[in-house]
Amino acid sequence: MVVMTGGQAVVEVLRAEGLKYVFGIPGTTTVPIVDALAKYPDMTYILGLNESVVVGMAHGYAQATGRPSFVNIHAMIGTAHSLGNLINAYKDGSPVVLNPCVPDNRFLGDDCFLDARDAVETVQQFTKWSWLAQGTDTLPQVFRRAFKVAAAPPTGPTFVATPTNILADKADVTLYQAERYHVTAGPRGDPDKIRAAAEVLAKSKSPIIVAGRGVAKSGAVPELVKLAELLGAAVFAEPHNILLNFPTDHPQYLGGLERSSPLVSVADVVLGVGCKMFTEFIYIPAPVVPETAKIIHVNVDPWEIGKAYPADIGIIADAKLAARDLHEALASSMTREQLSGCKERAKAVKKINDQMQAEAEEFAKKDFDAKPIKGWRLVKDMKAVASDAIIVSEGMSSAGYLAALYDFHKPGSYYATSGSCMGWASSAALGVKLANPDRPVIAFVGDGCFSMSFQSLWTAARYNIPAVIMVLDNYEYMAIKAALFAYKGYAAEKKLPIGVDLGNPNVDYAKLSESLGVHGVKVESPEEIKPALKEALSSGRPELLDVILDPRETGYRRPRLQ
Repeated sequence: MVVMTGGQAVVEVLRAEGLKYVFGIPGTTTVPIVDALAKYPDMTYILGLNESVVVGMAHGYAQATGRPSFVNIHAMIGTAHSLGNLINAYKDGSPVVLNPCVPDNRFLGDDCFLDARDAVETVQQFTKWSWLAQGTDTLPQVFRRAFKVAAAPPTGPTFVATPTNILADKADVTLYQAERYHVTAGPRGDPDKIRAAAEVLAKSKSPIIVAGRGVAKSGAVPELVKLAELLGAAVFAEPHNILLNFPTDHPQYLGGLERSSPLVSVADVVLGVGCKMFTEFIYIPAPVVPETAKIIHVNVDPWEIGKAYPADIGIIADAKLAARDLHEALASSMTREQLSGCKERAKAVKKINDQMQAEAEEFAKKDFDAKPIKGWRLVKDMKAVASDAIIVSEGMSSAGYLAALYDFHKPGSYYATSGSCMGWASSAALGVKLANPDRPVIAFVGDGCFSMSFQSLWTAARYNIPAVIMVLDNYEYMAIKAALFAYKGYAAEKKLPIGVDLGNPNVDYAKLSESLGVHGVKVESPEEIKPALKEALSSGRPELLDVILDPRETGYRRPRLQ
């Protein structure tokens, strides 16, 4: 045991976890932790201008490293500001440890300045575990638990509120090596269920695989590729996909799962690996997959299995271990006739893939040199210049161009959020870049989303985090405008799209960027895309590209506004 302040004890836990960064916005209640951090030059405090931004950075960093990140903020006010990106972190299963420093606990219940009735209650539905620390001597134990729970499958955010007086007080504390309390490995599937699943898959005639975030989180992409190739099955990304769970240039990959996707309506077996079944947006009575199909659902989280879709075989397991076990069970049990059928099925899937790729390439030729810039022209030029870049996507109406026209070859090349809070990508991209200093990082972010988190540019400039923020600027909340016109009500009839126009005045994001210390360039013509992106990626500093897109295009293969 050793005598130290509570703030020092918290920082010692962070150092034991191997953390290089603390993301935060300080306040008077955070002083004991900020003071303790000053003693440790091996840790960098990454300051932001908005709590949602610093949580977004921590979220991106946690996604990119697969390890917990830490956010220190001020009282209930900071907690309230952080909620949007905390929701995103929860929906995405990102292991973010959020630590608001709250008023002296001797004021508890007195309705003092900065107080809240119950800070823990506020965030409970968006965290795996939430706690109000009680004493200085218990702080190492509490924060050990917060990191353990955040990192244990299924991963997700945790919350520890620390009264400022117990951070300032001294006590005898016990510190442990972090490895002694980590629980990061997922379980292996029940062998009987693995065998049963393999038997169903071996006999299937038209199976499909739905790859979810759990595949990338457990490093299971190579195992799932082997399983898919053995089975000859079409592979789809789960709806609202947030990570690269299968190489998008693989001949058996047919894109995101939708009711209208090829081979879905005739599927006799659906194998979901590490996915949710399913995150939907608009209510449609008919199920995403056929009711007659047998469902095999692999997920490390028991809550997901049978949550909305019944599972004929539910396997609680780490995706990597389950994919490996299923491959071994199939390889050792399939007949020569079944293996031959799998090869023929793979050829049929490739034929569909080839046709989809040809159609996408043909689509992308239309108005290729037009001005204003088409979204597909932008993505094609991005692919030509930055095929090795990590893309952090929050293009609400433009992400479809990425999915159709950009190839993602390896895990860790694509990040998005399935949460509902806009203003994520430009901050998350900074966290992703901190985790990947040797790879180019591009935030692909709509102007509506960027308007909610442009403060991240200041942080990028202050710490020289050389990510490229690409603003997809059509002066609209385009996803909402398209939905409003598709609704075919009074607003569409009279062409009065209330509340979706971001012009008048048009925000000059390049000038805004300059005011926050980041070099900004406005890209208005197609021929400017490649040179601007090349220069931005090679500059060694944060850059913003304000790309002016055609305001009548609503997304890949979606109706053009008239």
